[in-house]
Amino acid sequence: MRPEFTSSFPPRSTTSNTGSNAAAGGASPEGTAGEASSSASGQIPQSAEYRVLVVESDIDTADLIVALLENAGFAVEIATEGQYGLMLADTFEPHLILMGLSLPGMNGYEMTQILRNEPRYSQRFSFTRIFYLTSKDHMLQKRFHSLPGTPMSDYIFKPVDIPELLDKVRRAFADMNPAAEI
Repeated sequence: MRPEFTSSFPPRSTTSNTGSNAAAGGASPEGTAGEASSSASGQIPQSAEYRVLVVESDIDTADLIVALLENAGFAVEIATEGQYGLMLADTFEPHLILMGLSLPGMNGYEMTQILRNEPRYSQRFSFTRIFYLTSKDHMLQKRFHSLPGTPMSDYIFKPVDIPELLDKVRRAFADMNPAAEI
């Protein structure tokens, strides 16, 4: 059972996902006229919820993050290993990925390289924001060998600091769509 959490995000709206429901307290972005588009095209959907994929092998950490984000009104999917994470990314098309680094079968850096560089994924995920979930020690040991250009701001350290996590997620979506109320 996932614990209930409160956050500074507005609660999930019970209104339809068509049109803007930001005034009703939903997490959906406001957009301009036209069809909804996905992160695959690098644009923010206009009438759908923001989608977050959590790829984390530590079940307790993953459950905490999922509960926080669902309570905040985001659509969330979870994978506990890299291959399943790739499959979910392909079908769920998240706007944001929270990625553990020590995943069974394929680590988070390898999954990122596939999403960014393989033709099957790169066109759709070149603009998808990725935050890495790791301990500071692991990041400092591996960072310069795996993804040397990854800024420190793209890491969320474990144990997860709840206000930091929510702030980074909020800022990521605000950067994608400054006019939306997140």
